[in-house]
Amino acid sequence: MYPELLRIGRLAIYSYGFMLGMSLLSAVWLSYRQAPREGVDPQITLDFSLAIVVAGVVGSRLVFVLLNWEYYASNPVSILGIGEGGLAGLSIHGGLLGGIIAGWFMCARHGLRFPVMADLYARPLAMGHTLGRIGCVLRGCCFGELTGGGWGVRTVYAWGLRHPSQLYESGLALLLFVGLTWYMKRPRAAGQLFLLYAGGYAVARFLADLYRESDLVTGSLNLAQLVSLGVLCIVVPLWFRLGAGSRAGASRGPRT
Repeated sequence: MYPELLRIGRLAIYSYGFMLGMSLLSAVWLSYRQAPREGVDPQITLDFSLAIVVAGVVGSRLVFVLLNWEYYASNPVSILGIGEGGLAGLSIHGGLLGGIIAGWFMCARHGLRFPVMADLYARPLAMGHTLGRIGCVLRGCCFGELTGGGWGVRTVYAWGLRHPSQLYESGLALLLFVGLTWYMKRPRAAGQLFLLYAGGYAVARFLADLYRESDLVTGSLNLAQLVSLGVLCIVVPLWFRLGAGSRAGASRGPRT
Protein backbone atom coordinates (compact mmCIF):
# COMPACT_ATOMS: atom_id res chain seq x y z
CA MET A 1 0.00 0.00 0.00
CA TYR A 2 1.09 3.53 -0.77
CA PRO A 3 -2.01 5.70 -0.28
CA GLU A 4 -0.17 9.04 -0.34
CA LEU A 5 1.82 9.77 -3.45
CA LEU A 6 3.21 13.07 -2.19
CA ARG A 7 2.76 15.37 0.80
CA ILE A 8 3.79 19.01 0.94
CA GLY A 9 2.99 20.42 4.36
CA ARG A 10 -0.74 19.86 4.86
CA LEU A 11 -1.31 19.26 1.18
CA ALA A 12 -1.49 15.57 0.30
CA ILE A 13 -1.73 14.07 -3.18
CA TYR A 14 -3.37 10.67 -2.88
CA SER A 15 -2.31 7.80 -5.11
CA TYR A 16 -5.86 6.71 -5.93
CA GLY A 17 -6.99 10.20 -6.92
CA PHE A 18 -3.84 10.77 -8.94
CA MET A 19 -4.20 7.52 -10.90
CA LEU A 20 -7.90 8.21 -11.44
CA GLY A 21 -6.99 11.61 -12.82
CA MET A 22 -4.35 10.08 -15.09
CA SER A 23 -6.89 7.56 -16.39
CA LEU A 24 -9.32 10.36 -17.25
CA LEU A 25 -6.63 12.43 -18.98
CA SER A 26 -5.50 9.42 -21.00
CA ALA A 27 -9.08 8.75 -22.07
CA VAL A 28 -9.50 12.33 -23.30
CA TRP A 29 -6.19 12.25 -25.18
CA LEU A 30 -6.74 8.83 -26.78
CA SER A 31 -10.28 9.64 -27.93
CA TYR A 32 -9.09 12.97 -29.36
CA ARG A 33 -6.29 11.26 -31.31
CA GLN A 34 -8.51 8.44 -32.62
CA ALA A 35 -11.40 10.70 -33.69
CA PRO A 36 -10.14 11.37 -37.27
CA ARG A 37 -9.79 7.62 -37.89
CA GLU A 38 -13.46 7.16 -36.99
CA GLY A 39 -14.53 10.15 -39.09
CA VAL A 40 -15.39 12.29 -36.06
CA ASP A 41 -14.46 15.92 -35.40
CA PRO A 42 -11.85 15.77 -32.57
CA GLN A 43 -13.34 18.87 -30.93
CA ILE A 44 -16.62 17.04 -30.34
CA THR A 45 -14.79 14.43 -28.25
CA LEU A 46 -14.06 17.08 -25.62
CA ASP A 47 -17.79 17.62 -24.99
CA PHE A 48 -18.40 13.87 -25.06
CA SER A 49 -15.56 13.16 -22.64
CA LEU A 50 -16.84 15.71 -20.13
CA ALA A 51 -20.39 14.32 -20.24
CA ILE A 52 -19.20 10.71 -20.03
CA VAL A 53 -16.87 11.41 -17.10
CA VAL A 54 -19.56 13.20 -15.08
CA ALA A 55 -22.20 10.56 -15.81
CA GLY A 56 -19.67 7.79 -15.18
CA VAL A 57 -18.75 9.10 -11.73
CA VAL A 58 -22.41 9.55 -10.78
CA GLY A 59 -23.35 6.11 -12.08
CA SER A 60 -20.41 4.36 -10.45
CA ARG A 61 -21.09 5.97 -7.09
CA LEU A 62 -24.84 5.29 -7.29
CA VAL A 63 -24.36 1.60 -8.03
CA PHE A 64 -21.73 1.28 -5.29
CA VAL A 65 -24.09 2.84 -2.76
CA LEU A 66 -26.95 0.56 -3.83
CA LEU A 67 -24.72 -2.51 -3.52
CA ASN A 68 -23.79 -1.44 0.02
CA TRP A 69 -27.15 0.00 0.98
CA GLU A 70 -27.20 -1.65 4.40
CA TYR A 71 -24.22 0.48 5.41
CA TYR A 72 -25.29 3.74 3.72
CA ALA A 73 -28.90 3.53 4.95
CA SER A 74 -27.58 4.10 8.48
CA ASN A 75 -24.84 6.51 7.29
CA PRO A 76 -26.54 8.70 4.66
CA VAL A 77 -23.98 11.50 4.99
CA SER A 78 -21.29 9.10 3.72
CA ILE A 79 -23.09 8.71 0.39
CA LEU A 80 -21.42 11.84 -0.98
CA GLY A 81 -18.01 11.01 0.53
CA ILE A 82 -16.23 9.28 -2.37
CA GLY A 83 -12.80 9.74 -0.85
CA GLU A 84 -13.25 8.64 2.76
CA GLY A 85 -12.23 5.24 4.04
CA GLY A 86 -14.33 2.25 4.94
CA LEU A 87 -16.89 1.31 2.35
CA ALA A 88 -16.37 4.37 0.18
CA GLY A 89 -15.70 3.62 -3.47
CA LEU A 90 -16.90 3.41 -7.04
CA SER A 91 -18.39 0.64 -9.14
CA ILE A 92 -16.84 0.13 -12.58
CA HIS A 93 -20.00 -1.47 -13.95
CA GLY A 94 -22.04 1.49 -12.71
CA GLY A 95 -19.57 3.88 -14.32
CA LEU A 96 -19.85 2.08 -17.65
CA LEU A 97 -23.64 2.18 -17.50
CA GLY A 98 -23.66 5.90 -16.69
CA GLY A 99 -21.18 6.63 -19.48
CA ILE A 100 -23.18 4.65 -22.02
CA ILE A 101 -26.39 6.50 -21.15
CA ALA A 102 -24.62 9.86 -21.40
CA GLY A 103 -23.01 8.87 -24.69
CA TRP A 104 -26.38 7.87 -26.11
CA PHE A 105 -27.91 11.26 -25.28
CA MET A 106 -24.87 13.12 -26.61
CA CYS A 107 -25.08 11.24 -29.90
CA ALA A 108 -28.75 12.15 -30.24
CA ARG A 109 -27.92 15.79 -29.50
CA HIS A 110 -25.09 16.01 -32.06
CA GLY A 111 -26.69 13.75 -34.68
CA LEU A 112 -23.89 11.15 -34.47
CA ARG A 113 -24.06 7.36 -34.72
CA PHE A 114 -23.78 5.72 -31.31
CA PRO A 115 -21.77 2.67 -32.55
CA VAL A 116 -19.13 4.97 -34.04
CA MET A 117 -18.72 6.97 -30.83
CA ALA A 118 -18.72 3.78 -28.76
CA ASP A 119 -15.80 2.50 -30.84
CA LEU A 120 -14.02 5.77 -30.22
CA TYR A 121 -14.04 5.21 -26.46
CA ALA A 122 -13.20 1.49 -26.40
CA ARG A 123 -9.43 1.93 -26.14
CA PRO A 124 -9.64 4.87 -23.69
CA LEU A 125 -11.81 2.76 -21.38
CA ALA A 126 -9.32 -0.10 -21.45
CA MET A 127 -6.45 2.25 -20.61
CA GLY A 128 -8.56 3.88 -17.90
CA HIS A 129 -9.06 0.51 -16.24
CA THR A 130 -5.35 -0.23 -16.51
CA LEU A 131 -4.39 2.94 -14.64
CA GLY A 132 -7.35 2.96 -12.29
CA ARG A 133 -6.62 -0.48 -10.87
CA ILE A 134 -3.04 0.58 -10.14
CA GLY A 135 -4.60 3.28 -7.98
CA CYS A 136 -6.64 0.59 -6.24
CA VAL A 137 -3.61 -1.47 -5.25
CA LEU A 138 -1.82 1.65 -4.02
CA ARG A 139 -4.82 2.61 -1.91
CA GLY A 140 -5.41 -0.94 -0.70
CA CYS A 141 -9.04 -1.26 -1.82
CA CYS A 142 -10.51 -4.06 -3.96
CA PHE A 143 -8.01 -6.40 -2.31
CA GLY A 144 -7.55 -10.06 -3.14
CA GLU A 145 -7.90 -13.25 -1.15
CA LEU A 146 -5.24 -14.55 1.21
CA THR A 147 -2.34 -16.09 -0.68
CA GLY A 148 -1.80 -18.74 1.98
CA GLY A 149 1.96 -18.27 1.71
CA GLY A 150 4.78 -15.87 2.48
CA TRP A 151 4.12 -13.53 -0.45
CA GLY A 152 1.46 -11.00 -1.33
CA VAL A 153 0.44 -7.41 -0.56
CA ARG A 154 -1.01 -5.93 2.61
CA THR A 155 -3.99 -3.65 3.11
CA VAL A 156 -5.37 -1.78 6.11
CA TYR A 157 -8.83 -3.08 5.24
CA ALA A 158 -8.02 -6.75 5.96
CA TRP A 159 -5.31 -8.83 7.61
CA GLY A 160 -2.66 -11.04 6.01
CA LEU A 161 -0.86 -11.20 2.70
CA ARG A 162 -3.28 -10.86 -0.19
CA HIS A 163 -3.33 -11.59 -3.92
CA PRO A 164 -2.74 -8.35 -5.87
CA SER A 165 -5.97 -8.95 -7.78
CA GLN A 166 -6.01 -5.26 -8.73
CA LEU A 167 -2.74 -5.74 -10.63
CA TYR A 168 -4.05 -8.93 -12.24
CA GLU A 169 -6.96 -6.93 -13.62
CA SER A 170 -4.70 -4.03 -14.58
CA GLY A 171 -2.41 -6.34 -16.56
CA LEU A 172 -5.33 -7.99 -18.35
CA ALA A 173 -6.79 -4.56 -19.17
CA LEU A 174 -3.43 -3.53 -20.65
CA LEU A 175 -3.41 -6.64 -22.84
CA LEU A 176 -6.94 -5.74 -23.91
CA PHE A 177 -5.79 -2.24 -24.83
CA VAL A 178 -3.02 -3.69 -27.01
CA GLY A 179 -5.50 -6.03 -28.70
CA LEU A 180 -7.95 -3.20 -29.35
CA THR A 181 -5.17 -1.06 -30.82
CA TRP A 182 -4.38 -3.86 -33.26
CA TYR A 183 -8.04 -4.54 -34.10
CA MET A 184 -8.76 -0.82 -34.54
CA LYS A 185 -6.68 -0.87 -37.74
CA ARG A 186 -8.48 -3.91 -39.18
CA PRO A 187 -11.63 -3.84 -41.36
CA ARG A 188 -14.64 -3.88 -39.04
CA ALA A 189 -18.23 -2.80 -38.70
CA ALA A 190 -19.15 0.19 -36.56
CA GLY A 191 -19.66 -0.98 -33.00
CA GLN A 192 -17.45 -4.07 -33.18
CA LEU A 193 -14.48 -2.40 -31.48
CA PHE A 194 -16.58 -1.43 -28.46
CA LEU A 195 -18.17 -4.87 -28.29
CA LEU A 196 -14.70 -6.41 -28.33
CA TYR A 197 -13.76 -4.15 -25.43
CA ALA A 198 -16.91 -5.03 -23.48
CA GLY A 199 -16.41 -8.76 -23.99
CA GLY A 200 -12.68 -8.54 -23.29
CA TYR A 201 -13.16 -6.62 -20.09
CA ALA A 202 -15.85 -9.06 -18.97
CA VAL A 203 -13.33 -11.88 -19.35
CA ALA A 204 -10.62 -9.88 -17.57
CA ARG A 205 -12.90 -9.02 -14.65
CA PHE A 206 -14.11 -12.61 -14.35
CA LEU A 207 -10.54 -13.95 -14.20
CA ALA A 208 -9.24 -11.28 -11.81
CA ASP A 209 -12.16 -11.85 -9.44
CA LEU A 210 -11.14 -15.48 -9.04
CA TYR A 211 -8.52 -14.08 -6.67
CA ARG A 212 -10.48 -11.14 -5.25
CA GLU A 213 -12.01 -11.10 -1.78
CA SER A 214 -15.75 -10.78 -2.30
CA ASP A 215 -19.10 -12.17 -1.23
CA LEU A 216 -20.29 -15.08 -3.35
CA VAL A 217 -23.78 -14.84 -4.80
CA THR A 218 -24.17 -18.34 -6.20
CA GLY A 219 -21.84 -21.31 -6.09
CA SER A 220 -18.29 -19.97 -6.45
CA LEU A 221 -19.25 -16.79 -8.36
CA ASN A 222 -19.61 -13.23 -7.09
CA LEU A 223 -21.93 -10.55 -8.46
CA ALA A 224 -19.31 -9.02 -10.77
CA GLN A 225 -18.61 -12.41 -12.33
CA LEU A 226 -22.31 -13.02 -12.92
CA VAL A 227 -22.58 -9.59 -14.56
CA SER A 228 -19.54 -10.43 -16.71
CA LEU A 229 -21.18 -13.64 -17.90
CA GLY A 230 -24.34 -11.72 -18.73
CA VAL A 231 -22.34 -9.15 -20.70
CA LEU A 232 -20.66 -11.94 -22.69
CA CYS A 233 -24.02 -13.49 -23.52
CA ILE A 234 -25.08 -10.17 -25.04
CA VAL A 235 -21.96 -8.85 -26.77
CA VAL A 236 -20.64 -12.05 -28.37
CA PRO A 237 -23.73 -12.67 -30.58
CA LEU A 238 -23.90 -8.96 -31.40
CA TRP A 239 -20.23 -8.90 -32.44
CA PHE A 240 -20.71 -11.80 -34.86
CA ARG A 241 -23.98 -10.34 -36.13
CA LEU A 242 -22.33 -7.00 -36.93
CA GLY A 243 -19.46 -8.78 -38.63
CA ALA A 244 -21.81 -10.91 -40.73
CA GLY A 245 -23.80 -7.84 -41.74
CA SER A 246 -20.63 -6.01 -42.72
CA ARG A 247 -19.42 -8.90 -44.91
CA ALA A 248 -22.83 -9.23 -46.53
CA GLY A 249 -22.87 -5.53 -47.35
CA ALA A 250 -19.39 -5.72 -48.86
CA SER A 251 -20.31 -8.73 -51.02
CA ARG A 252 -23.28 -6.87 -52.52
CA GLY A 253 -21.02 -4.02 -53.54
CA PRO A 254 -21.99 -0.36 -53.82
CA ARG A 255 -25.47 0.64 -54.85
CA THR A 256 -25.96 2.31 -58.24
